Amino acid sequence: MVLRCRLAGLYYFTRNAFALKGENMKQIIIVGCGKVGTALTAQLSREDNLVTVIDTDSIVVRNVSNTYDVMGIVGNGASYQVLQEADIEHADLMIAVTKSDEMNLLCCVIAKQAADCHTIARVRNPMYREERIYP
Repeated sequence: MVLRCRLAGLYYFTRNAFALKGENMKQIIIVGCGKVGTALTAQLSREDNLVTVIDTDSIVVRNVSNTYDVMGIVGNGASYQVLQEADIEHADLMIAVTKSDEMNLLCCVIAKQAADCHTIARVRNPMYREERIYP
C-alpha cells in the first residue's frame, strides 16, 4: 500500500493498521533517517515495536540506533540483500521516507515482492498522485 501523507497522518495510519490486526509488538523497517524517519523511529520504538532503520549514511544510522535503541543497517533500502539483512520476510510494515520519491516507491515495490508486509512510501511530487489508481 502506497500512501501520500504527512507525519501525523503516517503515524495515525500505522496505529490503525496495527489495531486492526490486534497485535501489540510489530517489526517495522524504516528506510531513511532524515527528520521524518527519525521522528517515526522515536515514536514507534517508544511503543515497544521492533524497529530497524536503513540509511546510506553510517554516522546517522549509528546516532539513531544508539539514541532510540533500534537496529541500524548501513546500505541502500532498495537493495534486496539489505532488506534481507533487515529481515524483511518477517516484517509487518516497511516505511520508506528518503528524500527521493522514486527511491521510496522502489523500496516499497521490492519489499512487496520480497515479503507479505504493508508498505508506506512518502511521495511528495503531485505528478505521482494522478497515477496512484491501478487497474
